[in-house]
Amino acid sequence: MSKFFKKYWYYFVLIFTALFINEDAVHVIVAMVVGKLTVTDSISEVFKYFNWSGYSLTLKFRLVPYIALSIVLLIIGRTKKRHLFNPTFVGGLIGILGFMLPSMWLVLRPLYTAEHVSSTSPIAFLFIPIYCVPTMILGVLLGNFAFVLIRYYSNKKIT
Repeated sequence: MSKFFKKYWYYFVLIFTALFINEDAVHVIVAMVVGKLTVTDSISEVFKYFNWSGYSLTLKFRLVPYIALSIVLLIIGRTKKRHLFNPTFVGGLIGILGFMLPSMWLVLRPLYTAEHVSSTSPIAFLFIPIYCVPTMILGVLLGNFAFVLIRYYSNKKIT
């Protein structure tokens, strides 16, 4: 393994997550679970109108919380609090995905139910990643809090 990968492994995870965990992946799952389509039918349904310009537009917005998390990780990696790096990474990623995935699910679910589909619902895919930044911060705080609690109680002697 190269030194670069060992030092910046989290970039690869963040880039992979930003590229592949998107509205199209969630749409495939919604089509299978809610729409009761087969895997091949759901993939063909979802990617029927796929184009790279639409993907790149949503990717630019989807990168916002991941860039924010990578900035936080770079700052923590250069301070004396390096031991909080992993809980910050895990908590932040859970915070991002914990809001992004259910939100995308809720936007896409009406396509396969009797609910009304809003004509402006695609705009939500531009704002959902922006709203993930506060949940990422909350995830970072909760991840660090849990890490400090676990570390405190694991080092404490039980008498």
